[in-house]
Amino acid sequence: MPTPLQSQPIADAESMPLLRGTELAFALAGQGKLPIVDLINAAVRLTDADHPDISISLYRGWLSATDSPLAYVINFNLGVLLANGQRDVEAEAAYRAAIGQKRDFIEGHMNLGTLLMRNKREEEALAIWRAVLTLVDMQAPADQVFYVQALNNLGRLLEIRKDYPEAQAKLTLSLKQNPEQPNVMSELAHLRQMQGKWPVDSAANSIKAAGDLEGLHRQAVGALPSPLGMAKPDLSYIEAPYGKPNLDRKQDPNGRRYVLVAPPFQHNSAGIRVMYDLQKWLVRAGLDAIVCTWFNGYPVEQFEDDIVIYPEVAPGNLLKAKRVIRFILNVPGKLGYGEKTYDPGEILVAYNKELASYAHGRMLQVPSIEPFFNDEGTVKKVDSVFVGKGQDLGLHPPGCIAITKAYPPSRREVAQLLRSTRTLYMYDDFSMIAHEAELCGCDVKLIRKDGAIVEYPDHSYPTIDEFKVQLHDFIEMTKAL
Repeated sequence: MPTPLQSQPIADAESMPLLRGTELAFALAGQGKLPIVDLINAAVRLTDADHPDISISLYRGWLSATDSPLAYVINFNLGVLLANGQRDVEAEAAYRAAIGQKRDFIEGHMNLGTLLMRNKREEEALAIWRAVLTLVDMQAPADQVFYVQALNNLGRLLEIRKDYPEAQAKLTLSLKQNPEQPNVMSELAHLRQMQGKWPVDSAANSIKAAGDLEGLHRQAVGALPSPLGMAKPDLSYIEAPYGKPNLDRKQDPNGRRYVLVAPPFQHNSAGIRVMYDLQKWLVRAGLDAIVCTWFNGYPVEQFEDDIVIYPEVAPGNLLKAKRVIRFILNVPGKLGYGEKTYDPGEILVAYNKELASYAHGRMLQVPSIEPFFNDEGTVKKVDSVFVGKGQDLGLHPPGCIAITKAYPPSRREVAQLLRSTRTLYMYDDFSMIAHEAELCGCDVKLIRKDGAIVEYPDHSYPTIDEFKVQLHDFIEMTKAL
């Protein structure tokens, strides 16, 4: 039976030294004789050479043959590799093994919480991060960093769950510990706006102990007016959808232009439609906004003073912009050429609550479904299937009409097909067409990778008024850049 190394050959001319070193590492690990430092070094070299699966096998071989009080470190490293490879069930087991071996191993708790959050196990993630707050030694500088990170994670997840008072409490504690956090300042100001609050009078006295956070918040989000006597912002300046925009409205002469970087328009790509629709909404709000279909050799100097908005599929900072918003429309790194992590100077904004954990809880769920997606006068006579970003397992009923990139050829014709569809079978578990089908009165089923056919997950969508609040907050945040 081949070893993991033999199953994944790496023996090109340049990698022969790596191969010989790896063979020796596997032999010593299997005998329980490989020192932990050599083990980690070997795994790092393999991972850097794009062989993480071999690193995983090496770690597992060492763990099965070695009894060491430092095994928790290797289980943690194993969990990181498995999580990076989207092998979340195995990663969870590795992280739990690490903290089982060393209960106060904070790094293991932190990563486990993030993994649980990624898998939408929010209650468990909250419990893990709350446990971190009890484990830290506030006299140790490294633990102070984890304390702040745990508070921030708790605050952002609590905000997603609309537990605004508790979220505010956690982020306030975070800023008291470390006031030099501009992103957290912005998030806390946003939370107060959501609740119609501001740190004044008695509230301000408690906040000032953290270093006059009211002033810091105003720096973070611009010179916002005090919400005293104002329960929610005036949103009348944002035009209604599908209405005629007020082209006579005067632009702010000091306002920056918004440049949305997107591919050429495609009616059958929800992500692309959202980018183009965001541009329309910014114009409706009286702002200067354009769409840029970037290509190699594009003259980027013209965008120096603009606020540039990239989707998560765009690699890096194509326009060399100074002010960058990253609009996360899908899991980072999953589609296109986008990275899994972004420059610390970028402001991250997620499309919906399912993605909000990647953007510190910030959301902007742009409406992108036309009014003709409705169930008026429908006659249900066919079944349809949509593969999209999923994999066709051939488990949908015979005779289903396939919805593809080429068919139906227009948005109106997609709506017409959905209005006549009884059941839409989906292999893609994260697609806007599912909601479009529901609006047209379809029963929507998800065919999972394990072959089970279940009800499609409920991805909630905001009302127009709720979206306008999100857009207002987005504008207030970005205009201060």
